[in-house]
Amino acid sequence: MFFFENNKISLFRVLRYLFFVTLIIWILVSIPVFYTYIRSSSQEVVNKGGTFVEGIFGTTSYLPYLSNDPQSLFYQGLLFRPCLKYTIDNDANTNQKLVYDNDLCKVDTKDHKTYYVSVIPENTWSDGVPVALDDIFFTYKKILVDNTLGIKHLDEYSSISVSKEGNKIKVIFPQKNRDNTLFFTNYILPEHALIEPNIDMYQQSFALEPVYTNCAKIQSQSTDQYSLIFDLTQCKDTHIGFYQIKNLQSIDHLEDTIKKKGKSIIDAYENTTVFKGYTGVQLRTDKYITIFFNTQSPKLLVRTRRALGGLIHHYFNTNNTNKQLQKIDTYKGNIFNTHLSTGEDIKSFIHSALSEKTTNLKNIKDSGVQKLPKKINIKGTNQAYIYYTPDNKKKNIAFSIDQKYEKIAVQYNTETLYYPKSYNSKKKTFNYLIASDYENLKSGLNTYTIYGFYKKKKIKLASLKVYFISEEENNQTTTTPIEKITILYFNNKTNQYIINTLKKIFAKYEISEYFIFEGFDDEHKVQGALSNGEYDIFVGAIDASLKKHFYNFLGTDKAILNPSKYTNPKLISLLEQYQENNNPSILKEINTIYSNISPFIILGTEKENLAITKQTENKIINFIPKINLHEYNRRKVIYNNLALTKNIYFDTEGLLSFKNFYYYITQ
Repeated sequence: MFFFENNKISLFRVLRYLFFVTLIIWILVSIPVFYTYIRSSSQEVVNKGGTFVEGIFGTTSYLPYLSNDPQSLFYQGLLFRPCLKYTIDNDANTNQKLVYDNDLCKVDTKDHKTYYVSVIPENTWSDGVPVALDDIFFTYKKILVDNTLGIKHLDEYSSISVSKEGNKIKVIFPQKNRDNTLFFTNYILPEHALIEPNIDMYQQSFALEPVYTNCAKIQSQSTDQYSLIFDLTQCKDTHIGFYQIKNLQSIDHLEDTIKKKGKSIIDAYENTTVFKGYTGVQLRTDKYITIFFNTQSPKLLVRTRRALGGLIHHYFNTNNTNKQLQKIDTYKGNIFNTHLSTGEDIKSFIHSALSEKTTNLKNIKDSGVQKLPKKINIKGTNQAYIYYTPDNKKKNIAFSIDQKYEKIAVQYNTETLYYPKSYNSKKKTFNYLIASDYENLKSGLNTYTIYGFYKKKKIKLASLKVYFISEEENNQTTTTPIEKITILYFNNKTNQYIINTLKKIFAKYEISEYFIFEGFDDEHKVQGALSNGEYDIFVGAIDASLKKHFYNFLGTDKAILNPSKYTNPKLISLLEQYQENNNPSILKEINTIYSNISPFIILGTEKENLAITKQTENKIINFIPKINLHEYNRRKVIYNNLALTKNIYFDTEGLLSFKNFYYYITQ
């Protein structure tokens, strides 16, 4: 009996042991099943919050127009709104289309030259004052066209006409162009807060207490003098709570911070150096790195430009290994693809070109200058024309203009204004006589500036330049001391690479002695040197951001906008035709004109490198491959798509439903 009871106890223990082992195995097997079931009954919900920190090098501005680089424009857009906002329509092609939407205004046009703007009601400034038509007029007229703040890059708007017509604003551009619509993406400023605007007040008192229209606001903080924080809690188009900008001072300073603390608060920064914990992403830009030849420099005759241009272009095409530049071999079917030169005998050629000055009508013709016509049609304002005349006989030039003015004046060189009595305001025509007998046609370069007067305002309509070479001076050669060719540039990392490469080229072909390099860290000094003509070659960029037609700069001879000073309305017309229809005959004509003149060389498009933390990259990994990140849209992409905080939401009713569980198990 005792033995049986012992066996019974032993069997019970064995059964109990097996039960618990089975239970444990069942639980272990069931945990993943229940976990996946619970996950399937839950939903990940994005919450608004968190801080995104962008590190920057150098200066930026959250006030419109003080800076117009991509990062400043983005920060300005957090506070201010334009009449039209744009989005980039991405497709499978490299061509990206701009789509415009009304924001503060409604903008209408039938010809892309004359626009009518009306304000959309119910928008208010941050101080509660309604946005009015006067604010739009104030921004377009006073700030942009009249440039009362005296900001250099706003001079490009000086030829635009802005006037009020009832409850609308009428804006007229000098030329018909689809790119004119971009004007209305400029941010609107409050007239009531800037009654008598000047640059000091704008940068100081208004900067401390800006009045704005967008959802963000500047977060008050005094703990970090190198940081600026935007409060985005009221912005419905982003999940980010705060957007912080931190000036990193230098890449070495960032490296020291990471070494000392083991990490950094910076989520993203632009630099080729990628530290541990970050991933490098390459960004495209639409900056065409370009070497401009000053076509009005006596040191750079067309043959010299062709020889130098061909040599430089050849070297960059065969030796460019710099990751900062994306080499360009073609642009829409080889437009502006110059002939290549091996540099043979370049030293003796440059020496003779700089020491022997030949006054030759052929040189002028070779530069693309055409014979002075009998009629000149001035379209718009601030136009530029250049011709030659083979003699100094009397010439009666018939001018026509496309706008009505109260009176017209012509200024020869720097002499007093002459008012043609032949001006007919109804027909918008006038005549102007030039001849040596009238002392307004002399040997060399003659300049005639045409002005129109409207409501006591003097408006520059055109600059007409006419070369006249007398028979005595034609083909006359003189030997003069060599003047070195001045190469001007703004000192940044890309330009420094270009300059260093040019020095290598010149050293290789033993022509370094003929060049002098002048670089400035201050952009205003560069603009001043350009305006004063203190350069022969300029290393810069053609900015085609937002798909602007990059050849528009050929319509002005202002050195700040067009350092080559070469203008050719026919070339612009051909480029516009070719853009609409890739006709090989038009392409051939374009390249013939361009290669004969050689006003500039396009070396390649600039690239930027974005370093982003791996943690942040993981949060945006779903949309980065789908979107072609670009320098001017990458901040907006992150702003619209990045989610820093997420919560799990459980559907309790669905989770406890036996029907749902049974369906899940049977699946």
